[in-house]
Order: sequence, then C-alpha cells, then structure tokens
Amino acid sequence: MNLVPVTYYWNKGICDDKSLQYGFIAQEVEKIFPDIVSTATDEMQTKSVNYQSFHALTVKKIQEQEVEIQNLKQLLQQRQVQIDELKSLIQDNLKK
Repeated sequence: MNLVPVTYYWNKGICDDKSLQYGFIAQEVEKIFPDIVSTATDEMQTKSVNYQSFHALTVKKIQEQEVEIQNLKQLLQQRQVQIDELKSLIQDNLKK
C-alpha cells in the first residue's frame, strides 16, 4: 500500500520511446524491496527497478488475498447460518 503507481515519459536523449510509461519511483520501491532496485555507476547514481521481480511478488500477494477472501466467505456463510437460526428462533417465540 506504500507504493504509488506513477506515469511518466522518458527524458529526451534517454530513450527514443515517446509513449506514456507506467511504473514506480525507484527510491520508494527501494525502501520496501531493496533487492529489486539497482543503482547505476553514473554521476547521478540512476536507480532502476527490476519489474520482472514484481510478477512473483504480485502473484504471492494475490494468492494470500485469495486465502483471506475464502476465509471471509466461509465466515460470512457461518454468520448467515447463525442469522437464519436466530430468525427462526424469534419467529417460533412470536408464534407462542
């Protein structure tokens, strides 16, 4: 949740691609995932992100969320059964 997706265009002279790019600020990624950010040896110490590593991280997080979703669905079903039982008890008591 601490990563903020950004859009940008390459600086002139850096890349011929003039299309809109999507990514993250390398310095922000580095705080969370230092292993997937590299620093160049140029005078600006340009940082770059290994975006291929994000694929595995993304799949892992999706899998974890899927487990949580399944657990919440199960809990919701249990709660619905409890609600239905309580409704039945209330209706039975009202009939008496």
